[in-house]
Amino acid sequence: MEATPLLYEKALVRAGRVELLVRVAHERFRMTNPSLIATCLKEFPLLPFHTCHNKKGTTFAAVMNRTSVPHLLEHLIVYLQVQAIDALAWQNEQKGNIHKGTDVDVIITGTTQWCREDELLAQVNVSFTDDLIALAACNKALEYLNRVLLLSEPNEHIQLN
Repeated sequence: MEATPLLYEKALVRAGRVELLVRVAHERFRMTNPSLIATCLKEFPLLPFHTCHNKKGTTFAAVMNRTSVPHLLEHLIVYLQVQAIDALAWQNEQKGNIHKGTDVDVIITGTTQWCREDELLAQVNVSFTDDLIALAACNKALEYLNRVLLLSEPNEHIQLN
């Protein structure tokens, strides 16, 4: 059995955010490529429209074809949280129960950066309004991305300069 491409070495739940240390198992899983992104867009079609402050633009689309896989993980976690919050708000609306905690206008943010001392370890921080939704999103995003990475061709993830 092949090693898991990504795993959480540490997960801390802080006030309003989850801090994750993400281990990338092999260099070939370090960066995204157009093929990986095309696969992800089938499940997460709004991913390119995420706000993302980066050197190439203001949306994730500007960098998604060549960014770190942990950065992609961050955006999947954000996406899944927003999706869950929207679903909960819709369910409550159908029941006539609009209450705090299901505000569809909530903003979920995140940051990702590589650890200086380890080229295959990244710090991913993602905000939340509900810790259980956030943790479920973290697990679902990791599971999805690992599955997609394992199904991809090994050479697809080798990035040449």
